[in-house]
Amino acid sequence: MLSHFVRSGLRAMVADRWFGLANLGGLALGLACVILVGLFVHYELSYDDFLPGSDSLYRVDTVERVPGQPAIEIALTPGPLKPALLSEFPQIEAVSRAFAVEGEVLRGATPFREKIVAADPDFLGVLGLPPLAGDPRTALADPGSVVLSARLAEKLFGATAVVGRRLSLRAPVARDFTISAVFETLPSNSHMDFDLIVPHAAYFAANTDEIRDIPDSWAGAYFHTYARLRPGADPKDILARLPAVVDRRLPPRLVAAIGPAAHDLFAFRLVPIRDVHFEGAELEAMRPPGSRAGVMSLAAVALLVLVVASVNFANLTAARSTLRAREVALRKVVGASSRQILAQFLVEAIVVASASGVVAIALSELLGPYAANLLGLAGNPLQAGIWQVWAGVAAMILLTAVAAGLYPSMLASRIRPAAVFNGSFAFGAGGRARRAFVVGQFAISICLLAVVATMLLQFRMTGEADLGFDRNAILVVRVPEGSGQEALAKSLKDRFRTLPGVIEVASSSAVPGDVSEDNLSVRPAGALSDVQLGFHRVDPSFFEAYGVAALAGRTRNIRSAPTDAARPASAAVPIVLNRAAASRLGYQDPAGAIGRALRQGDTAYEVVGVVADLHFRSLRSSVRAEMFIVDDTAASAISVRFRPENLSALLPAIDRVWRSRIADRPIERDLLADLLDRLYDREARQMRLLSIFAALATALSCLGLLAMAAFAVQRRTREIAVRKVLGAGSLDILRLLLWDFAKPVLIAAAIGCPAAWLIARHWLNGFSYRIAMPYPAIGGAAGLALVLALMAVAFHAAQVSRTQPALALRRD
Repeated sequence: MLSHFVRSGLRAMVADRWFGLANLGGLALGLACVILVGLFVHYELSYDDFLPGSDSLYRVDTVERVPGQPAIEIALTPGPLKPALLSEFPQIEAVSRAFAVEGEVLRGATPFREKIVAADPDFLGVLGLPPLAGDPRTALADPGSVVLSARLAEKLFGATAVVGRRLSLRAPVARDFTISAVFETLPSNSHMDFDLIVPHAAYFAANTDEIRDIPDSWAGAYFHTYARLRPGADPKDILARLPAVVDRRLPPRLVAAIGPAAHDLFAFRLVPIRDVHFEGAELEAMRPPGSRAGVMSLAAVALLVLVVASVNFANLTAARSTLRAREVALRKVVGASSRQILAQFLVEAIVVASASGVVAIALSELLGPYAANLLGLAGNPLQAGIWQVWAGVAAMILLTAVAAGLYPSMLASRIRPAAVFNGSFAFGAGGRARRAFVVGQFAISICLLAVVATMLLQFRMTGEADLGFDRNAILVVRVPEGSGQEALAKSLKDRFRTLPGVIEVASSSAVPGDVSEDNLSVRPAGALSDVQLGFHRVDPSFFEAYGVAALAGRTRNIRSAPTDAARPASAAVPIVLNRAAASRLGYQDPAGAIGRALRQGDTAYEVVGVVADLHFRSLRSSVRAEMFIVDDTAASAISVRFRPENLSALLPAIDRVWRSRIADRPIERDLLADLLDRLYDREARQMRLLSIFAALATALSCLGLLAMAAFAVQRRTREIAVRKVLGAGSLDILRLLLWDFAKPVLIAAAIGCPAAWLIARHWLNGFSYRIAMPYPAIGGAAGLALVLALMAVAFHAAQVSRTQPALALRRD
């Protein structure tokens, strides 16, 4: 009996190929979406699960609380925190640190950059990085040793059996190291990102005095710090005692600068290693963290698409059942029970749904790389590599098949033979359910379309917003760190100015789009307390290069401060404030801040200008109160303003100048506009995915409406014929049918638009600077869905409206 039902289902699918293709393809697309998103959710939730003993491993993050500003979470800690944790908390078994290093592998004539960290000797053991060769307990004990990932070993030597071989690095000076161990390449679903580890002692001992003092300084957060707790230890007990430890451990000089309650300014938190990806700090993280809410929202949207596809499958299958009413009636006349009819149609639906599942699996394999690219994932991690995932996929396909096939099967089983043979049969039963299905489909589609429209408008605003500077036609060139950085930057600026098409050249400690949280505590003249301001160092040409005009004072012809060694004690360093900083200092009128003096320790500053708020960060964040210290020695980045028509010739000229000055390092250059666009990569990916889901849900909803049209044709043939006999024209019939099809879409709009408003408002609240609620866009989404729905059924409705009454009544 079962084999007969299966064969019957296959014959029914082949008999009407276009219908079967639409039914199978729609459900396959919905299933493929859920499979791909399900693999993505599994990927996101499995971050760092390759580390052994992850339940007892934590990363320590720093939380800075600057007065008047939101708390800042940093994925780094001060170096002295390690000995403090080990000596004060016996429940901590081990603590290890890693310091991000700028360095290069010297291999052949061309050096190349790799991601390097300088780590404590016990780093491999504390984290439990899986070793391929060498002893992780002693691999970093010798300052002349180095540890590689399997990927880098294969890249450099073509094999992983490289322990004992020599490798030349520049970190920070060029020297040879002996490879002491190889660890398994970090997977892409890890919050860590490095391929080479040098010993802590080797890096800091060979560096400048300023860098050499970092491990012993509480004045800044520089280290990725990991703590492994002993069995049974409660991290809450550690966090409760940690503020007192910080207050006690800070040096007197720092306590005098920030006050006796140091923990009010900065604190620490322990983040379980498995939660770092979602709950860890974003600032200075090795890899950008994810969003648990974003992942779950994406999963919810994919499930909604599957619901739309399943409802569409049920409606189309039910519509197809109307053509088999005579077959069902004959089977019942010869003795088939309603249960057997139900079983037959359910098995047929499961056959089609299973075929859709096979197609969905094939689609997910084909579209996996494309989906990974949309999601910003390296390689193609969206592959089901474990049997549990495949078991879940199979169970989901079977559940979807049963759920989607049950409704049309129940309708078919209720057919009464007498009604079929006397011509009075019509599929009136279940009409409300079918309309409810269509309303639900279009409500989801309208909601998704409206949210996508809101995202598009917000992104357009971020691209057109006044950031306080001219973002166009600026090229940013990074200057390598090191003792000669200032001289190198000056030489490059001088050469860049001579290139054709260059308008202005400036240097600074940071450029818009950079992650910078540098702060200074300054005291206005006559004030009793300090004011915390963010700061950047810029050369005198910076404001002209960025097209920044002064609100008060001047931004041009500013004399740069002499170096500290040469500056007389009475000389003041010129600074320019942004408007937020002027307001924080108490000057609501920018002109009132000009000439005012600020002091930070022994350094005096003089306000020479006030500018508008410059958006160095994304529009998600409010602008910091910042001061721009005018200093010719600012050298981390060079900004080159150029004529747009000269870009194609300028880039190779910039490269030639770079090679003439520093041939052994690759150039790092970006257009400023590209740097700013990267601030919104996550939102851009969300918008692209939602656009695809919205288009798919709308297309499937239109197919569902076509199913309703099929029901209407079968049920209302006699009614339409009678109306035409009584004088109704084809246009009247067409208007009547289109209005009937439009009503569920209008009801869906009444549901989908408020839902879209709530979602869009929540999403926009993530931006400090945002558009007003786009009510026309939300209404436009509903209008677009209505137009598409009417277009989907217009041809069918027109065909029905032209039916000859005599033919319809004779057939009935």
